[in-house]
Amino acid sequence: CDCTSRCEKCSVDMKLSVRCTDDQTREVTSRDLVSEDDSVVPIDAVSENQSQGMAEHGIVIVKLRKGQEVKLTAIAKKGVGKEHAKWSP
Repeated sequence: CDCTSRCEKCSVDMKLSVRCTDDQTREVTSRDLVSEDDSVVPIDAVSENQSQGMAEHGIVIVKLRKGQEVKLTAIAKKGVGKEHAKWSP
């Protein structure tokens, strides 16, 4: 993609809306992100079979206490290492 900001070829919106109603602390993880494109999912959101029987928990984004809530829209943009080192493996 040659765009300077973002387009549907190189980015996807992900939404997050979580509320804690329990007395226990609620960990909001990358598994709570909902992608607008079904073919794009967070890297840790794999099935149990693919992860060799280990349950995936996701990457913790924030911890909430009772009554707290978080709502956000994130933009996942594809990049390559040639463009910037942050996209290098």
